[in-house]
Amino acid sequence: MAKTLYCKKCNMDVPEGEACPVCGKTPPASSMRVAWMYARQRALDWMSWNAVMRIAVPVLSAATVLGLVLELLLGGGAGVRQLLNSGFLWVMGMLLLFVAAVTLLVFALGGADELYCVVDSRGFHVRTALPGANRVKLWMHGKSAALMDTADTNGRVILSEKDLAWKDIARVQLWTDKRLMLLYSPRWWMKLSVPILLAKWNDVLTMVDEKLGKKKAVELPEDWVHQLPPQRVQEKKTRKTALETDVIPPQTTLPEDEEDYRPLDEVLEELRGK
Repeated sequence: MAKTLYCKKCNMDVPEGEACPVCGKTPPASSMRVAWMYARQRALDWMSWNAVMRIAVPVLSAATVLGLVLELLLGGGAGVRQLLNSGFLWVMGMLLLFVAAVTLLVFALGGADELYCVVDSRGFHVRTALPGANRVKLWMHGKSAALMDTADTNGRVILSEKDLAWKDIARVQLWTDKRLMLLYSPRWWMKLSVPILLAKWNDVLTMVDEKLGKKKAVELPEDWVHQLPPQRVQEKKTRKTALETDVIPPQTTLPEDEEDYRPLDEVLEELRGK
């Protein structure tokens, strides 16, 4: 199924135009959504690494600059040269490699997780779950072992839930080759990264265009129109043509001969005579 209607009562996705097979009711059109599950290996996932490195790299860089500035203030240029010759930069580089090695170990021990993604009338929703959870895996995800008490019958534990409303999205970026959508709020801060299955890609783009395509405050990719599926592009062209047709005022029938016109003075004189 691509776009579906969501039956809240039965917690079930229903194909468009069909009734829920459990309760027999047809969900409202406002419940339209696109939902999918994405299995993720964090050790092989770029955005998992990005979440760590966009903190580690600035911190180590700031520490390096701070060390050089302090040495410059205390020892002058000679002190800076001595610090560099002592292997200071090599030590900072080794620290970065150490952080990367520890991160890789943590990702490997934490195992694969599952991202349950939904795009609906409210916005984006991403729920991260850990299948086959145990204490070690939870620790490697930075979670307490107490979450084991919330595991379902399959041993699956919900690690986090993230929501981003349409009104809060300031910028959208696409990594088409990776089927990845980056959402920013505000414009300079990446709030949510959403991996999208190939089968859902066009439907997600269509929903985003429906909600954000006309908002001037939202920054979309320069090639956004070229990314949209042909069906959506044609739909927008048809709608634009219809709107342009509606705003054209009806043609006024002009008199065929100037004798059909009566001067305003004659009309006023006739009215006074009455």
